[in-house]
Amino acid sequence: MFEIMRGLFHSSFGIAGFFLIWIWFLSIGYCGGVMFSVIALVVFFEFWRSWLDRREQSGHKSFWIRFNHYVIRPIVRKEELGKSSTVLYYAYGFVLAWFIWLIGDTADLDFRYIVSLICLFSAFVDPLAKIGKLSPDRWRFKKTQIKHKSWLGTACAGVGAIFAIWLLVYSNSRLSFGFRHYLVFFVGLTTSVLSELYGGKKDNFFIPALSMIAMTIAHVLFVV
Repeated sequence: MFEIMRGLFHSSFGIAGFFLIWIWFLSIGYCGGVMFSVIALVVFFEFWRSWLDRREQSGHKSFWIRFNHYVIRPIVRKEELGKSSTVLYYAYGFVLAWFIWLIGDTADLDFRYIVSLICLFSAFVDPLAKIGKLSPDRWRFKKTQIKHKSWLGTACAGVGAIFAIWLLVYSNSRLSFGFRHYLVFFVGLTTSVLSELYGGKKDNFFIPALSMIAMTIAHVLFVV
């Protein structure tokens, strides 16, 4: 349950990005300004939280240390105490996706739908994959590099990716999609699920980063 709640917290960033880019259809510059402002706050918060952790471990006491202990720590893994959490990997992935969007916009290539889908993949693929942690050991993969993953988690990640595509297609009538766009969607779906499966602790970065790169290539090959 801890991992599921943590995943839902992380997914809020992707949902917010989707609304900015796809529902409200804001400009690339405005989206970039909001993104970098939020990332700056997240980076500050992470360093502040890790500093409070270290202060508490040193025996210090204060209101903010108690606030960190009882309010923030419940969604932080034990191995992340005193250092930054994996939420920063989301930030790195979104920054890369935004720069690719910027390059595409400069070249008159419309990557808005790709970036919007990246946000939804980040919001749903990894959080739903955490359901696999509830599965019994016999459902887990035997390979060493993915032994902490399960068939149930991978299936839930796929469902999350399919739901993300459905939400993108039916939530905004400004753009229509043809068969070639669905080829791009399939590439993104496959890449996001494999990134979640093999990404390890950095899957929060690999899901948006690799999916953005793969879908950009697919867009150039199939759509342009």
